[in-house]
Amino acid sequence: MREHFAYYIHALEEHAKNALKCQCRDKMSPYYGCFGSSGGSYGVYSGSDGAAQLISAYSTPGCALENSTECLEGALAALRFALKYVHSDGTTDLLVTNFHDASENAFIVSLFAPAYLRLRLHGIHTNAERELDSLCFDFTDRLAQGMLAGGFHTPNHRWIQSAALAFCYKLTGRRECLARIEQFLSEGIDCDENGEYTERSTGVYNHVCNRAFIDLAFLLDRPEFLEYVRRNLKHSLTFFEPDDTVNTMNSTRQDFGQKPDTAVYYSELLYMAMRDRDAEFAWEANRMLERFIAKDKLSYALPCALYGYYTYNLLNAETADAPCITERETAKSYEKLYAPSGIMRKRNGDFSLTLVKEHADFAKLMYKNHTVYLRLAASFFAKGQFAAQTLEKTEDGYIMSFEQLWGYKQPLETPPATSDWRRMDHSLRKDVMMQLLRYEVSVRPLETGVDLVIKAYGTDFVPLKLEILTQPGTFVSESVLMHTRAGDYIFLKGDTAKWIYAGRDALLVKGGFHSHYTGESMRGTLGADGGCCTIALTGETPLEKRVTLEFREAVFV
Repeated sequence: MREHFAYYIHALEEHAKNALKCQCRDKMSPYYGCFGSSGGSYGVYSGSDGAAQLISAYSTPGCALENSTECLEGALAALRFALKYVHSDGTTDLLVTNFHDASENAFIVSLFAPAYLRLRLHGIHTNAERELDSLCFDFTDRLAQGMLAGGFHTPNHRWIQSAALAFCYKLTGRRECLARIEQFLSEGIDCDENGEYTERSTGVYNHVCNRAFIDLAFLLDRPEFLEYVRRNLKHSLTFFEPDDTVNTMNSTRQDFGQKPDTAVYYSELLYMAMRDRDAEFAWEANRMLERFIAKDKLSYALPCALYGYYTYNLLNAETADAPCITERETAKSYEKLYAPSGIMRKRNGDFSLTLVKEHADFAKLMYKNHTVYLRLAASFFAKGQFAAQTLEKTEDGYIMSFEQLWGYKQPLETPPATSDWRRMDHSLRKDVMMQLLRYEVSVRPLETGVDLVIKAYGTDFVPLKLEILTQPGTFVSESVLMHTRAGDYIFLKGDTAKWIYAGRDALLVKGGFHSHYTGESMRGTLGADGGCCTIALTGETPLEKRVTLEFREAVFV
C-alpha cells in the first residue's frame, strides 16, 4: 500500500496548493477567506471545504505544507467566512435547493471534522493554533446544534447525519449527539441482503452511506457497521462496466443514467482492503491508483486524503511493518438477477448486459467502450412506451412484460352539480371500448450480445418500433453505407445490418423488420436522442419477431 500513501500525500499537497491559489486574500472584500462560489452564490461550503484541505495539509506529517503559516492563516480566514453563513439556529443552506438544511450540515461536517481531528492529533501549541482550534470548535458545535434541531429528507440523510453527529460528539462532547444517532439507528438500516440501499444510487449515495458507516464504526467503536459496507461494495462491483464506469440504470436519484467513473469507490475499497485485508478490494483499489497515476488525476484521491485520520493511520501502518495484501482480481464473469430492485447484470469480460424494469431504456449492452440501449414503443393512446412491469428468470434467459389497458369514457349518467370540468367527479364515468396492448420480450444472453423475441398483441394494427441507440459510427446495410452523426435516425428496411465503431469493432443486427416510417415522431414515446444515433425497426400488432444483436471484433466492410 506504500504507493497509496505516497499518492495520498501528493493529492493532499496539490489540492491545498490549489486552494491557496484561488482563495480570496483581499481583506477589504466581503468574500475574504472564501474559495469560490457555486453558480455565483456563496455559502458555508465556500469556506469550510478549503479550510478542511488547508488544515489537513497543515497537520499531516510528511506533507510538504505541514506547519505552513500560509495554510494556517488561510484556514483561519476560511472559517471566519464560513461562520458568517451559519444561521442562528445552527443550520446551513444548500443554495441550489435546500435552506436551513441539517443534512447540508452533515455533509459539511463529514468533510471538515476529519481535518479538525487531525489538527487535534497534531497538537495545539501556538496562539495561532489555539485560535484555529477555537474557531474549529465553534464551527463544529454550531453545526451540531443545527443537526440536533433540524430534520432530513431522504434515507441516506439519516446515516450521513449520524456519522456527522458522531464526529461532533468526539470533538465537542455533546452527549445529545449520541441520543439522536440512536434515534436514527432505531429505524433499522436499509441495506438488503444483496447489499443494496433503498435509493439504489450506485453513482452517489452508495458512497454517502458507505462512508457514513465507516465513520460510525470507527468513531463509536462499533465494527458491526462495516458489514453494510462490505456487502454494498461486493454488490457494487457487479455494476462496474467494461469501460471503468458504473451502471446507474436502476438508481432512483440524480445519478440515474449517468456514467460515473468506478474510481468514486476508491476510498471505500482502499479502506476496506486495508481493514479486512480483502484481496478483491485491494485489486480494485490498486488498479484505480494505476489509472490515477497514468492520467494524473487527483480528484478521486482527495476523499481518501480528507475522510478521516483513521484512513491516514491505516495507510501509514500499511507502509511500515504490515505485510502486503495479496491481490485477487474481481470477477469479470457473472450473471445476477437482483429481483427486489428489478435489475439483471451479466458480465463476460469486455461485454456486459443490463436488463431493468420500469424504464424506457429496458436493456443496455456494452462492449469495451461501445454502448447500446434498447427501447420499444407503440402509438397506443400515447401510452405505449415499453417499461417492463415484470422481469423474471426463464430456463435460458429472462422474460420482460408490460400491459396497458386504455379506452374511452361515457357521459355521466346523472347530470353533475357543476359545469366546471375540473370539479366534476370523473370516477363516476363508465369505461367503454377498452383496448389492450401487451408486450412480452424474451431475452437470451449471448457471449457478446443478446437474442430477443418480441411479441406485441391485444389490439390489432397498432404501429410500433424497436429502437437501437448507440454512438456515432458507420451504418452498413445491404444497399447503404452511411457515416453517422449524433442525432441521426435510421430506419432498417432489410434483415441485417452492421454498425462499425472507431477501432473497427462492430455491432451486428439480424432480424430487421419494417412496415412504416413512424419513428421519432411517434406520440407518447421518447423520440430521437440528440446524443446518440438510432436504428429503428418498425412493425404493427400483432407482432412476433426475433432480433439478434452481437458485438464482434475487427469486422471490416
